Amino acid sequence: AMVFFQTALLAGYAYAHALARLRGICAQLAIHACVLALAALALPVAIAPDLAPPDSAAPVAWLFRLMATSVGPPFLALAATAPLLQAWFARATAGKLDPYPLYAASNAGSFAALVAYPFAIEPTLGLAAQARWWSGGYALLFALIAVCGAATISAGARAAPVATTPETVGGAGAGRERLAWIALSAIPSSLLLGVTNHITTDIAAIPLLWIAPLALYLLTFVAAFARPDWRDAAAAAAPYGAAILAFVACFPGGMVANVATHLAAFTALALHAHMELATRRPPPARLTEFYLCVSAGGALGGAITALLAPLVFHGIWEYPIAVAAACLVVPRGARLWPRERPLLALAALAALAGLMVAAHRLVDPAAEIRIVLIITVAAVAAGFVFSLRRRPLALALATAIALLFAPRPVAHGELLLQARSFFGVSRVGLDVGGGYRLLHHGTTLHNAEAVVDPDRSGPLTYFTREGPVGQAFAALDARLEAGRIGVIGLGAGAIACYARPGQRWTFYELDPLVVRIARDPALFGYVTRCNPALEVRLGDGRLTLAREPDASFALFIVDAFSSDSIPIHLLTREALRLYLAKLAPDGVALLHLSNRYLDLVPVAAAVAAAEGAALRLRTHVPGPGAGPFRTSSVWVAIARTQDALRGFDGWTIPPAAPATRAWTDDYADVLSAFRR
Repeated sequence: AMVFFQTALLAGYAYAHALARLRGICAQLAIHACVLALAALALPVAIAPDLAPPDSAAPVAWLFRLMATSVGPPFLALAATAPLLQAWFARATAGKLDPYPLYAASNAGSFAALVAYPFAIEPTLGLAAQARWWSGGYALLFALIAVCGAATISAGARAAPVATTPETVGGAGAGRERLAWIALSAIPSSLLLGVTNHITTDIAAIPLLWIAPLALYLLTFVAAFARPDWRDAAAAAAPYGAAILAFVACFPGGMVANVATHLAAFTALALHAHMELATRRPPPARLTEFYLCVSAGGALGGAITALLAPLVFHGIWEYPIAVAAACLVVPRGARLWPRERPLLALAALAALAGLMVAAHRLVDPAAEIRIVLIITVAAVAAGFVFSLRRRPLALALATAIALLFAPRPVAHGELLLQARSFFGVSRVGLDVGGGYRLLHHGTTLHNAEAVVDPDRSGPLTYFTREGPVGQAFAALDARLEAGRIGVIGLGAGAIACYARPGQRWTFYELDPLVVRIARDPALFGYVTRCNPALEVRLGDGRLTLAREPDASFALFIVDAFSSDSIPIHLLTREALRLYLAKLAPDGVALLHLSNRYLDLVPVAAAVAAAEGAALRLRTHVPGPGAGPFRTSSVWVAIARTQDALRGFDGWTIPPAAPATRAWTDDYADVLSAFRR
């Protein structure tokens, strides 16, 4: 999505640059009014109902086509508006006023919209209402642009030839200057996606966490173009960011501290690059050319990280590379703050003292020694990196090495596989004792299997026989004979071990990499040992399920809500209506709602109540002697009638939550589902 909007922004800026080269402001205004009017024909914003489902193996082209047809024309027209208005402002004021602070205002508006959406807009309005309001805003903007154009004309601004003199084209060094603009915008763009992938994959799989780095990225643009005189302060802060990253890499602390330090370092490095960009801005005569290069750099950085990196790297290696590139921007002779050394020493001592106190709270003396050693190594590494602050190449290499060799948060004795697809990084490894194989997607454990005698231990993690899944299969035993069972979400295939002769099992899986892992007996044996004949259909579970005949499943299981980006479209009224339509009259839908950060039970209860369905809840917490890798889990069973849930002894009806609004394809509010 980010790459699409960066690419569309580039197209809009290219159009604006071409339009600004016309002599007459009247011609520019007339042409842009026509473009805005034509783009309005695509409103209100909506997804085409007849759009074919994507190919899971290569969804990039489908996603680009989806966004191009749904939001492309109005976004391109709006993207061109910002540089055009600034160019008109420069003409209207005859160059007496600096137009570049308007770019800071533009990014401040983007920041405000980004923060307002999850906190104010999404909880209040459905998608159809949002589209109507947005269309009204577009019409208002159309009128305001016409007013600005008329004001420019009435100010007597005369169109001057553009790019015809050495002063306007930049002279002999224009090529190097353009490359500098592109590089200074590409590095923070790549760093933005790199740090987002890193913190959401390797540190904390928290929903909506991606908003934080994007918000900080926009604020660095605001600060850089509102106050470019802060350049020296930003240059001084950048080496601190590199030192912070080195310390965190060598001493991975708590989740909150880890995320905060990565974001602080990202902000320091991105701010410095954008400050350099702001100080290199050209005269207003080359304003649209400057923005064209800035957008080209943003699109280039985004494409390298989002499109190329998943094909080349097995991990989030683009992040250290982007950090190293950002460190290269740090100038050799940056003027540092006069009291930098005492402040740095004081901060280091305070941090070291706090960590030492935390270490001494540990009971195991050996663990204390280990923590103290790690702290010492981390402090030395951070000090060494900071000492290289006037040597950009050495600073970049040292910081990248520290991040590349940082300990991974997923503990395992031996890494059997690390692979990456469009949908993220999956790791298969042995636990520290070597007795269990583990499947992680980022920091989320999805499955585990015993290496020795897996049949005796049975399915593990959320799918144990003593847990809700085992209880549900026991309750439905007679109804599942020779019946059809469907499952959204394959994982390592642990649930396939509930299969019995005569049953037909169909799994719906989005990620081809997950299918490869589940079917590889060297990694997991659930599928090959328990149910080698199961059918796997690649693609979005809901879109694929819609093509199945009605009343064909005795049991349907949805296991897709454990990670950070929950598929909202699988927990709406329309989704539940589809599940019930595909179930036999006494069939049951089983939803796995375990999530570290979201409480989805009230949402499921509200959706079931809105559809008039019966719902039962089972929360399972393994006992002290349950054995390893038996995970607490939350499941709900939904059926057309209460009678269909007979046998679900111990499953309860959750208390009503009147404040919870049922999610639909038009309305959802993830923020309200966060655990309090």
